[in-house]
Amino acid sequence: MPRRMRQQSSTGIHHVMLRGVDRQEVFHATADYEYFRDCIQRAIDKSGAKLLAYCLMFNHVHLLIEEGNEPISVTVKRFAVSYVNRFNRRYQRVGHLFQDRFASKPVEDDAYLLIVLLYIHANPVTAGICEQPAQYRWSSRRGITSKHDPLLDLVRLEELVPISVLLTEEVDYKPRKDYALLDPDASPNLWSDGEIWELAQPKTGVSTKYDFQCLPRDRQVDAFRIWRAAGVAVRRIAQLTGYGRTYVSQWGRPSLQPAA
Repeated sequence: MPRRMRQQSSTGIHHVMLRGVDRQEVFHATADYEYFRDCIQRAIDKSGAKLLAYCLMFNHVHLLIEEGNEPISVTVKRFAVSYVNRFNRRYQRVGHLFQDRFASKPVEDDAYLLIVLLYIHANPVTAGICEQPAQYRWSSRRGITSKHDPLLDLVRLEELVPISVLLTEEVDYKPRKDYALLDPDASPNLWSDGEIWELAQPKTGVSTKYDFQCLPRDRQVDAFRIWRAAGVAVRRIAQLTGYGRTYVSQWGRPSLQPAA
C-alpha cells in the first residue's frame, strides 16, 4: 500500500512527532537529550526554520516547528539522521531508532495552535514525571518562563500566542489522552463526548448542547475549528452541538493566514 501523502500546512507550522520503534527508549542518558538538542539547533540554523515548542520524552518527541527555507521533511531528516547515527555508535546498535517516518499535523488556526502548545508542555505531567509543566527539564516550558532557550524563537512565538495568554490557559488545562494529537491517523470514534467538549474548553467554557448554542457565533466557530483540526468527525460535532453538518463544515474551516 502506498504511503499517505503528508498534509501540507498553509501556515508553515507543523506539530511533529517522532516515536521510538516498538515504544523503545530513544534517550538513555542526559548526554543523549543534550545531543538531540544540538542536532535540532544545527538543523534549524541551516534551514531557517523556527522552533516554537518542544518536549523530549524518554521514548518519543514532540516539536512545534515553523518551516524555513526547505520542506519540513528535510529539516526533520537533518536532525533525526544525525541523532540516530550517533546514538547507534554510542550504544553499539544498528537499524532504525524512530518508528517509520515521522508523524506531523498541520497547525492551521490560532485556537488549535494554543491547544498544541498546552498539550506538548503537559506531556511529562500526563506521564506522571512531574506535577507542573515548568518542572520538566527537557521541554521548552522552562525557557518560556525564563525567556531564555537558544532553541526557541520566543519572538515568533509571542507574535502567534502572547505568553501571558499561554500561561493563563495552562492553569486550567487538564492533561488527557489526546488521541488525535498523539496519532494523526487515530479514529475520531475514540473521542468521548466529554473529551470533545474538553478540547474546546479554553475557548468556550461550556460542556452542554444548550450552553453551546447560547454562545456568540465567534466562540462557536473557534470550537468548530479546534475540533476539526484535532480530527473530530463533522457528524460527531453536529450530534454534540445540535447544528447541521453543513453549518459545522462551513464554520469549521481554518482561518489562520500564512506567516509573512
